[in-house]
Amino acid sequence: MPTAEDAKDAAQEVFLRLAKSRALYDSREKPLAYLYTCARNVCIDIARRARPVSSFGEADAETISDPAQEHFQQDLLLADALSRLPAEEREVLELRYGQDLKVADVAAILSKSRFALYRIEQRALSNLKKMMGDDTD
Repeated sequence: MPTAEDAKDAAQEVFLRLAKSRALYDSREKPLAYLYTCARNVCIDIARRARPVSSFGEADAETISDPAQEHFQQDLLLADALSRLPAEEREVLELRYGQDLKVADVAAILSKSRFALYRIEQRALSNLKKMMGDDTD
């Protein structure tokens, strides 16, 4: 799992890439979208190097009674389910809910139409719901 040190390294790498590519950047483009694209690419590189998150087994789930640990377990299960989503779906959810970006901003970052982004988001949420065992619709 990435550490705080990895986050610092990622931030530094993003700004190094921005500084190196400044001459290549078309000033007519949206700077925020360009920044997120750079950050996204750096995070993808880091994620490729990281090991996948493992989930708790059945025996571990029975022994946990502390609410903080239960919340932590839910976070791990969610992280595991997210890691099993296709990359495109996982990325859309991270940008929309993890980064709290608007649909138009995510669409610009991923070079998708809003309609296509909406379909990907709905499919991702549906898949995530199934993986988490919530069958209520």
